[in-house]
Amino acid sequence: IRTVWYDQHYSSKVHSNTVTIPRKDIGPAACLLVFTFAKKTQLLDELLAVYEDSKAQDRARLVAAQQEADRIENMGATIREEALQSLGNRKAGPTDADGSSASGGGGGSVVMTMMKMMQDDSAADLKFRQHQYETDRKEREAVRAIEYEERQRERETYRDQMRMQHDTLVAILQSKNNAI
Repeated sequence: IRTVWYDQHYSSKVHSNTVTIPRKDIGPAACLLVFTFAKKTQLLDELLAVYEDSKAQDRARLVAAQQEADRIENMGATIREEALQSLGNRKAGPTDADGSSASGGGGGSVVMTMMKMMQDDSAADLKFRQHQYETDRKEREAVRAIEYEERQRERETYRDQMRMQHDTLVAILQSKNNAI
C-alpha cells in the first residue's frame, strides 16, 4: 500500500503542470504539503475566476439598468415636450374661416392619446397586481391555517402518546410494587 501511495504522491510531477518535484530531494511530508498547496492554489484560481465573472455580470446588469432608466427618462421628456407644444397649439392655435380652431379641439393630440393609453395600462397593471397580491395573501393564510391545524393535531397525538406511556409505566411500576 505504501508503494502505491508513494508512486502517486512522489512522482516527478505534482497535480499542477507548473510544479515539478524530484523524488530524491523531498520527503513525504513536504511532497504532501506541496501537493496540498498546488491544489489550494488551483481552487483559489477557480474561485477568483468565478468572483470576477460575477462582478462582470453585476456591472453589466447595472449598465443595462442605467441605460433603461435613461431611455425611459428621454421618452418621458419627449412626451412632456410634445404635450406642452400641443397645449400651446391649442391655446394659441390658428382659426379657420368659420372661427373654429384648426386643431379640432375635441379629439386631442396623438401624444395625449398615448399618454392616456399608458396611464390606463398602468392602472390596469396595478389593479391586476393588487388582485394577485390579495389572492396570494389569502392562499398563504389558508396554508398557514392548515399547517396550524396539522401542528395542533400532531401535538395532541404526541400528548396522548405521552399520557399513554406514562399510564403504562405507572401501571408496570405498581404491578412490580404489588408483586414485592
